[in-house]
Amino acid sequence: MPKTATTTDLLLYGNVSAEQIETLAAQAEEHLAKLREMFAIEDPETPLWKGRLAVFILKSRSDFEEFAEKVTQRRVFDDNHSVSRLDTTLEDAYLVLYLPPEAGADDEASPPLSFMLASELTALHLLQQPKAFPQWFTLGFGTALAARSAKNDDPWVLSQYAASIEPLKAITRPADIFKDGVFFSDEEARPVSQTLVQFLIEKGGGELKLRNFIEAFQKSGSGTSSLQFAYGASLDTVARSYFGWIQNKAKPLLKK
Repeated sequence: MPKTATTTDLLLYGNVSAEQIETLAAQAEEHLAKLREMFAIEDPETPLWKGRLAVFILKSRSDFEEFAEKVTQRRVFDDNHSVSRLDTTLEDAYLVLYLPPEAGADDEASPPLSFMLASELTALHLLQQPKAFPQWFTLGFGTALAARSAKNDDPWVLSQYAASIEPLKAITRPADIFKDGVFFSDEEARPVSQTLVQFLIEKGGGELKLRNFIEAFQKSGSGTSSLQFAYGASLDTVARSYFGWIQNKAKPLLKK
């Protein structure tokens, strides 16, 4: 029998255990509280969407693929574990997650459900913003926040350091990492985007400066000027620092 859970912002429904769905509800609320903080939404009761966002959790791959193709009109590939939708009226919004029965904490092949949840919830929140954030921020912000809550030796977090290196080899000008569409695909861009936001938080002045970037971007709509304003440095300077940081993070992992 399907299990459900309700929070201020979400209605979760899935054919998983009651314990799993309650855990996901708690993780989602923790992440949404962080989004409220980063976007300076002071009232915790202020809804992030029109009504509650529906979150479906499915443990059958065939059910997940059928839902994605028939309801969202999108084809999903083997490495897709989540799909979401927010229409232009902001009225129709939902998120679908696939929870593999064999998913484990040491699995590097796919992101933990908490990371997928953070990524999709963040994407759906950003879609509502009047100004479209840069690709690197849109793809990396949610999972970077999830990485902040994970253990230092989390297998997925570590795998993203190593996964960032190959796409970066194609970059001839370091500052180009801040350009939309510079990578071949979103999948190539994701690990770079996640680790770039992690770097900005870890080495760039913490969450405060990232909040300053968000606030500046909401006013100007310019990723370049907002980043330079928040971090007091040129894109090239920030990018070169990131390149050195990610190479040091990835080096011991690539030797294994």
